[in-house]
Amino acid sequence: MQIHLFDQYSAHRFFIRPITNSCADSIIDRLKASFDTAKAVIDGWQEHLQLAELTFNEGEARQALGEIKALLEKLKQIKEANLLEATGTVDEKEEASDKWQIIIDSVTETNGVIQSAAALINAYKAKLASVNVATLKQNIANLNWTKRRYEPAVVALFAELVTAKAADAAAQTKKQTKKDALNQTMQTTLETYKDSINILLRNFGAQFEIPNIDFNYLGGLRSDYVLKMRGSDIILNGGVPDFRTSLSEGDKRTLAFAFFIASTEADPDLANKIITIDDPMCSLDLNRKQQTRTVLKRIYDNCQQLIVLAHDVHFLRNLRDDVLRSQNANPNNIKCLKLKAVINNYSDFDNLDLDKECETAYFRAHRILDEYLSGNGPNPLEVAKSIRPMLEGYLHRRFPGHLRVGLLFGEIVNLIDAAQAPSPLVHAQNITAELNEINRYAGQFHHDTNPAADQVIVTEGELRTYVTRSLEVIHRGDA
Repeated sequence: MQIHLFDQYSAHRFFIRPITNSCADSIIDRLKASFDTAKAVIDGWQEHLQLAELTFNEGEARQALGEIKALLEKLKQIKEANLLEATGTVDEKEEASDKWQIIIDSVTETNGVIQSAAALINAYKAKLASVNVATLKQNIANLNWTKRRYEPAVVALFAELVTAKAADAAAQTKKQTKKDALNQTMQTTLETYKDSINILLRNFGAQFEIPNIDFNYLGGLRSDYVLKMRGSDIILNGGVPDFRTSLSEGDKRTLAFAFFIASTEADPDLANKIITIDDPMCSLDLNRKQQTRTVLKRIYDNCQQLIVLAHDVHFLRNLRDDVLRSQNANPNNIKCLKLKAVINNYSDFDNLDLDKECETAYFRAHRILDEYLSGNGPNPLEVAKSIRPMLEGYLHRRFPGHLRVGLLFGEIVNLIDAAQAPSPLVHAQNITAELNEINRYAGQFHHDTNPAADQVIVTEGELRTYVTRSLEVIHRGDA
């Protein structure tokens, strides 16, 4: 343990330094700084040892040094006035020495306290070197925990724990009573669900059924059942045959959908419920899509509102038509919306025209030309580009199987011109001249016959003439 002692041997420099340096306040400042350092060290050990309080009479020392300085300044002035005469008396010298001794005594007394403290600290540290630190730490920890255990707040917590355990025991009893009642309800309900689910599965054309259904509490209340397929039992987890490989994705979705519909239709408050179904026909074949529409129509008739989210617009159109075929069906009760991209990569809702979304290229082209003649069509260039696809679609539908897909319009006309009886194509030879004339106009708007198709200027009067002629070919069947 190192504690620096005050410098008490500076007296011999007292008379050889200038008065300003020898009596500077910095002398007391250094003594005070050394004192503060030693006091801080000693105070740090006070919780372990009973050490004497370290004091330093700064005011007394500073006053003594100030008086010495005043005396020396007085002698200096006398000397400067009489350089050849001796200055100062024995009494003045003794006075200065007495004042300086006050400072020395204060430093000596303080150093004594420091030395005593250092001795006690070093002895204590030597004693600690022989102690098992780990054992002491453990003892301290045990004592702290014992002390903590009997703090009022901890005692109150233990009392709360006892109360909570009693409440938990009562709750467990109540829980078991409720669980027993729930088990009975579940057994009855699931038996009813089983029949409803199996009816739905048969209507969906599924090749499996649920012979029995049970429940368990693994991860919460959940149903547990076995499927029977072609005389074999299929359990949900593991086993041979395996549930994951025995059922197709369509079968799995059909099973899940049947569970959902059975539970929905069993809801006594269904009339006040809003039912939302997300993509119900994914992975379903045509028969199951038909049955899905039938089931959704039934849900629609019995719930407050039905919301169907889907990617298949044809399914949605057919579902809409099924609903509208009902008696007293109100088209205003059906709203079709789609998501559209908006600024900053966000989405928003927009109205959806299912009929337009589902129309073929032929019907779309036919509609565009009809709308143009009625004054509601799109821009003239799009109308001009729709003439040839409409005529191609018309010919493919008039002669299905006789015109290969992928033929250009001119090739189709040439094939009709070259046809011989009994080919039904001969019945369209009366319009080939008209088709060629229309194609000479319409072909300029298609890149396969005109690389600069996008630069052709459309004349409205000419366009209206050829649109009229094209529709007349379809409507009348001749030129």
